Amino acid sequence: MQTLGFAADPSGGAGFVGDREAAAAMRGFDSRDASLTRAQRRALGAARDAAELSGQARMGWGRSRVTAVETGGITEQMRRHRKELGLPEDELEEGEGGRPADAAPEGEDGEQEASASSSSAVAGESLAAARRRRRRGNAGGDPKDGMPAEAASSDFVGKSETDYQGRSWLEPPAAERAAASADLSDRTSVAPRRCIHRYTGHSKGVQDIAFLPDTGHMLLTASLDNTVRIWQTSSTRKCQRVYAGHTAGVRQVTFRADGASFASASFDTHVKIWDTETGKCTGSYQTAAKGTPSCVTFRPGDENTFVIGGSDRKVSQFDARSGEIVQTYDYHLDNILTATYYDEGRKLVTTSDDKKIFVWEHGINVPMRQIQDPAMHAMTCATMHPSQELWCGQAMNNQIVVYNVSPKFRINRKAKFSGHISAGYACQLSVSSDGQFMASGDGHGRLWVWDWKSRKAASRLRAHDAGPCIGCEWHPAMGDIIATCGWDGTAKLWGSATTK
Repeated sequence: MQTLGFAADPSGGAGFVGDREAAAAMRGFDSRDASLTRAQRRALGAARDAAELSGQARMGWGRSRVTAVETGGITEQMRRHRKELGLPEDELEEGEGGRPADAAPEGEDGEQEASASSSSAVAGESLAAARRRRRRGNAGGDPKDGMPAEAASSDFVGKSETDYQGRSWLEPPAAERAAASADLSDRTSVAPRRCIHRYTGHSKGVQDIAFLPDTGHMLLTASLDNTVRIWQTSSTRKCQRVYAGHTAGVRQVTFRADGASFASASFDTHVKIWDTETGKCTGSYQTAAKGTPSCVTFRPGDENTFVIGGSDRKVSQFDARSGEIVQTYDYHLDNILTATYYDEGRKLVTTSDDKKIFVWEHGINVPMRQIQDPAMHAMTCATMHPSQELWCGQAMNNQIVVYNVSPKFRINRKAKFSGHISAGYACQLSVSSDGQFMASGDGHGRLWVWDWKSRKAASRLRAHDAGPCIGCEWHPAMGDIIATCGWDGTAKLWGSATTK
């Protein structure tokens, strides 16, 4: 009492003895708490806040706060907290301040007060959580609730969904069809030299891009404005369809192998699968812990199976037909960053913020190989070499590292690409279809292209302004075209000096 002027009631009650105004100002801390550290006091204060919001009396405060409130002894800080939470500033809620939880509030509006109390405070949540819930309510709901698949919409903005012969707008032109049917040994890639087209239409930054498999005559762009758009890469190069079904920015898009559908992963914690041609959302998926997805990957050869990795530190394997999680890979200790299939979908490589690489047999949730080293850095993006014998990862130390996947998954110390600044950004990387060039964006908005054999930079272009060049991808059929995107809200096509 000599230190703080008050102490907990020695009789065992929930009140205190001594200076009541000092007790109210100290938020219920008593002399027994004087030796606690600042961190311990914060933890104890949070626990008492949760007890108050759940209708229980605070330890060391309790019934004495009734008197403080009734007599106006409550501090201005307490009033602001209660006002932010939507609680009456001077009146007690049901079960608060030592009042029995089953006691009805006094006055003619008792029922209204009780309903307001139950709606304004959720049992067990902290003051910070209550504030977040209140802000979300004012903004129209929690973004993590997402949008149901049936409420998702899509608008066709092209000239016509069919041509004069009745062919769909998704049918590839003759030139792209011929390029896609050419033998891989006949394809030759060229380092880009200039921008040949600039896509505009998104109101916020573009986070990811993906070419339509095989032909590449369509380009998907995922934006932080909550939408996905698909554009032509030849002919008019205009937007054809807009997909709107997320309540937060879209982080990644990826096609199925046939291009008939694609998946979009969003910061609203949902992954949606869309029919590319009709724009119908065929499914909406969310992990058990409602983590924010950072990657979604379809399994080669089994397009009804896909995996989602995210902030819940797990890789969840889904069956698209049932919508259920059929397997969980959960040995990582931090956010999942990438999930990449190889060996015809029999094996899976995952990376995480815990700076580890795990190799899994598909369907078995015990890793078959773990790569960990104190000198390693987190791998934010990954891709397979077209030969399917090399795995490439974007490390946070401004390097691209390469691993051999057969006969044993191990690092290839001779293959390393550097010079760009990617630390702090998940800059996408891509390898040309003939394996001759490696490309990556960087945090300064530049596009880097290296020769695979010499590891030297073959091209360095100023691709995007006002932020990083966050995404890049080589055209799957035409080796002289590469696409990029950035936080300046644009996507661009790049080509050689002769590319049209």
